[in-house]
Amino acid sequence: MSLPHHPPHSAAATAPSLTLAALSTDESAILSLARAIFHSFARGHADGYRHVSAKADRLFPARCVREITVELLETIDAMRKARRSCFNYSNPDCSHCAQRLTAEERLFVSVFGALSRGEVSAAHVHALLLCEGNETGPFLARMYRVARCVGGAYHRPAGAAPV
Repeated sequence: MSLPHHPPHSAAATAPSLTLAALSTDESAILSLARAIFHSFARGHADGYRHVSAKADRLFPARCVREITVELLETIDAMRKARRSCFNYSNPDCSHCAQRLTAEERLFVSVFGALSRGEVSAAHVHALLLCEGNETGPFLARMYRVARCVGGAYHRPAGAAPV
């Protein structure tokens, strides 16, 4: 899976964008951890897991950090298997870039937020767009588990197999 960060002058970067400030605390934390995972994949560093683990410890103190991290990794893998095109993300190491969400990030965090609020239909719509019309069941099931670990997730989406 190719996970390039968005160059600052691309068309998507100049389109009206959602910023981190518009997200809930949990949405922002999940996106930040996901970006750390994407970035570790993109850089290919053998010790990327250490950076991800340290980030998770900072973002989710006193919560089930290991479970959140593992479930998020599995969620990203399920999304990767469903998508056919690259997932663009903002560079977490660039303070300016990190404030903006790419279109893909917006959909990813929207699925998490919708499941956290019990908005199953909205989660399905965002997942379908994010997965480019492909199978969303495994992705939704994993994201449901992430939302449940973080503290939300009221209903398991129909069609999302238990995992």
